[in-house]
Amino acid sequence: ISLRCREISDEGMKSFSEAIRHSPALQNISLDCETISDDGMKYFSEAIRHAPALQNISLDCFEILHNGLKILSEAIRLTPALQSVKLPGAEKSRELFDGLVNVSFEA
Repeated sequence: ISLRCREISDEGMKSFSEAIRHSPALQNISLDCETISDDGMKYFSEAIRHAPALQNISLDCFEILHNGLKILSEAIRLTPALQSVKLPGAEKSRELFDGLVNVSFEA
């Protein structure tokens, strides 16, 4: 799944997350947007935990708040099938992802 948008609302993120949950063969997610709220990241993080085939995530977002990144880091830790997570906009919160070898901050 690939989604590009300026801003994704909480309801939009909820719908996107429902699509992830109902796609058990989904292997790749690419999300390119400016802002994801903490609530939006909760929906997304819960959905990826229930995506058994998911291997790669790319979140190229200008603004994901620290709490949202913390929620995401916890979900990544609980999703062992993930091979690659790219978070080019999250360098400032690098410490949240310590110990996760599948996370990179380069585009």
